[in-house]
Amino acid sequence: MTNSHYLTEKEISHFIESLKKEHKEIEAWLKVKHSEVLSIASDNSGSDIIDLASNHEEYLSTKREIERRTARKLEIEERLRDTQDFGYCDDCGIEIGAKRLNINHAFKLCIDCSEFNQEKARNYIK
Repeated sequence: MTNSHYLTEKEISHFIESLKKEHKEIEAWLKVKHSEVLSIASDNSGSDIIDLASNHEEYLSTKREIERRTARKLEIEERLRDTQDFGYCDDCGIEIGAKRLNINHAFKLCIDCSEFNQEKARNYIK
């Protein structure tokens, strides 16, 4: 992109290391929860309908959280695959901004391109 980066090497390194740490934490959490979900799904020990319903609700809740964290893990992996232009929008090439990156280190789009893509997706669905 450009030789003069608006983020310092230290800032970029901090963002990347934070993403790697979050990725490891998600992987560890997923490992635990996958086995937990399997035990919840196979637990039919409750003989009454309330126990079965409670187990099913716990299963669904845990499954949704696994899906959210898996999506986040994939987002992080995608961001870490290409760090050469870290901090610049993948669509238009302008600076994403340190404040925006502090919100989510994995952002790959500036606010304008992100909003444009969301609006395009909303209009496409209609």
